[in-house]
Amino acid sequence: MKKTIGLAILLLFTASAAFAGTATSNMSVTATVVADCVVNSVGAMAFGANLGIPFTITGTNATASAAINYTCTNSGVAPTIRLGQGLNPAATSTDATPLRRMKDAGTDFISYALYKDLAHSLPWANTTATGVAGTANGVAQIVTAYGVATAANVPAGAYTDTVVVSVDF
Repeated sequence: MKKTIGLAILLLFTASAAFAGTATSNMSVTATVVADCVVNSVGAMAFGANLGIPFTITGTNATASAAINYTCTNSGVAPTIRLGQGLNPAATSTDATPLRRMKDAGTDFISYALYKDLAHSLPWANTTATGVAGTANGVAQIVTAYGVATAANVPAGAYTDTVVVSVDF
């Protein structure tokens, strides 16, 4: 037992002799979060795979919608989602009043318009004033674009266009 107590005392003096003092300082830890947005996904707007006589001859417009999923940092700024004119705009098309068109492999077009609402009364264009106000809270958001393809007596074929989706913040 005396050997155990003596060994414990020896270890205690050895341990305290290894640390004669302590010096301290502070470490600065920082992070900078910037306002940022990302378009997570954009759904396809498909007006239909079998548009026939009602569309081409009797004048029935086709409708469709597409979801736009985006996320912005919790930045305190209000993002605006804009939709471009597409790859085939009519000659008098502008960002404020886009005249979008789908094109076939030849020279034929189908005109269409994009809207902010299901009633097709609020055009969605490519300016801050004509875009859709978004939310910046760090959570994925979904807005829906509604489309109307204008009935046209066009040849059979596949008609396509590409619209750039932009989020300003």
